[in-house]
Amino acid sequence: MAGRGITRVLSYMIAPQLELGELELVLDETAPPAVPVHVVHKEPDNASARIRAIVDFLVKQLRREPSLNYRS
Repeated sequence: MAGRGITRVLSYMIAPQLELGELELVLDETAPPAVPVHVVHKEPDNASARIRAIVDFLVKQLRREPSLNYRS
C-alpha cells in the first residue's frame, strides 16, 4: 500500500483493499491455480445433526464470501 512494494498474499487477505482500489494486482498471470477450501469431519455418511448443521453453516458462509472467489 502507498507504493511501498510488492508482496505475494492470498486473495482473501487483500480483497477489501482490492475492492477499494488501495492495492492492485500485478503479475496476476503468474498466479498459481486456486486451491479449493474443504470442510472435513471425522464422522462417516451418517453424521450427527450437530456436525451436519455446522458443515451446512460453513459451506453456506464460504460460498457467500466474495473474497474467496475474487478474480480481476
